[in-house]
Amino acid sequence: ISTCCEIGAVSVTNDPEIRTAMRNYGENVGMSFQIQDDVLDYTSRTNILGKPIGNDIKEGKLTLPLIYACTQAPKSEAKNIVSLVKGKNITQKQVDFVQSFVKNHGGIEYATEQALNKVRSATENLERFPDSNIKQSLVNFAHFVVSREK
Repeated sequence: ISTCCEIGAVSVTNDPEIRTAMRNYGENVGMSFQIQDDVLDYTSRTNILGKPIGNDIKEGKLTLPLIYACTQAPKSEAKNIVSLVKGKNITQKQVDFVQSFVKNHGGIEYATEQALNKVRSATENLERFPDSNIKQSLVNFAHFVVSREK
């Protein structure tokens, strides 16, 4: 997203500050999108998300909600959770256990806050531009990535 936004700026100006602002906007929107995607893997439902819930856990991915939860839990408990996630053939019961661990140790709230911070950073990069329908669309898009359910 960062590159796409910068290329758009390059196509209309040689101003390096505008290029940087658009690249930073895209980078922050992209990071927000990914963090929200990680949160949805813990909080959504398969019929809404369109992919199996807990898929990141089954694939052994250490996403922001899980990483943060591990920093908040006792070290031995966190170590066991990471071993479980990194293990092979994780069962649905184990996925449910990891999801509960993340929720109980603040991983969802923390990751959601970080996604919102990235949206704020993204939209701050647009403040230099005059108000327009295009600017408003970019602001709306940034907010959409954290409010989406799928």
